[in-house]
Amino acid sequence: MTSWRVSVVFAVVLLLGTAQAAYCDSFTINFETLPPLPAQPNNFFAAGPMQTYSQAAIFTISGGVVLGNPTFLPAFTTNGTLPNLYGTADFADPSLLPTITLDMLVARPTTMQLVDFVKVTSPMSKASPQTEANDRAENAVTFTSVSEKIRTIATWIPASRQVLDDMSELAVFIDDSLRYYVDLEEELQMLTGDGTGENLHGLIPQAAAFDTSLLLPWSGWTRIDVVGAAVQQINEAREVDPTFIVLNNRDWWNIRRTKDSFGRYLLGQPSTPEGRRICDLDVVPTQNMSAGSFLVGSGNSAAVEIRDRMELQIEVSTQHADFFVKNLIAVR
Repeated sequence: MTSWRVSVVFAVVLLLGTAQAAYCDSFTINFETLPPLPAQPNNFFAAGPMQTYSQAAIFTISGGVVLGNPTFLPAFTTNGTLPNLYGTADFADPSLLPTITLDMLVARPTTMQLVDFVKVTSPMSKASPQTEANDRAENAVTFTSVSEKIRTIATWIPASRQVLDDMSELAVFIDDSLRYYVDLEEELQMLTGDGTGENLHGLIPQAAAFDTSLLLPWSGWTRIDVVGAAVQQINEAREVDPTFIVLNNRDWWNIRRTKDSFGRYLLGQPSTPEGRRICDLDVVPTQNMSAGSFLVGSGNSAAVEIRDRMELQIEVSTQHADFFVKNLIAVR
């Protein structure tokens, strides 16, 4: 079985970072039409394993399942609209995650092997007051033409057909695990890929370096001050407002546990959902970011965009080496 995804990532406007949840307008995902679904079971046990849904250039949601007419949840009929919801629970299928992930980084489908686009190298200047009956001041913008090759991210694992037939839970485990490790590598490539060979051209290699002169050493500074200075640098460069920061898990939890002299958490109590934000940025903690480094950027389509030629797929085949005679299968 092989699990693979084909994608390319490129930055239109350079993001800010050092030497690895975005914002969007409000919208409603109607699981009757986006995606179109038949009648769904009304409880988590019958819904089965985790379901991932996506709409190109709009959203990708994962971690839970769609339920139909969940009348056992009184709060849903108060805060939601029947018939369908997307939810998760820790008492149902083991593949369900403790949290639901809604990925808003803009992605658009493509059928091309090579994606051509332009980067702004010299932006237009601001407008100015004009005198009546005189020529208006001319503006100009300079572009650079860039091409990025579509890359394939894949992995596979051999398995026994008989064992998979006898143990359906094992098949679900293999399916979920392959998806997880493909997504893990895709995240790493999108952050740090150097663009050579079959590597994606990631965000960090294209980012502008952090300007340490924005920190004021005589007044003292903390990690939170560094984040604020990074946002300041982007604002002063008149770039698209940043919406997220990517941090190493250890760095994030060191920041999250920061307290004042009275023992109060600076980012709010751990029980509050608002605690996963710094300087109005959504925090994205990951081990794919090096400790001591960070990336501040924008999920706005004017700043970054992903082109997907194919969604993640799971395929099964006996056409590998002598797998057919040995009753083995390849899962990719």
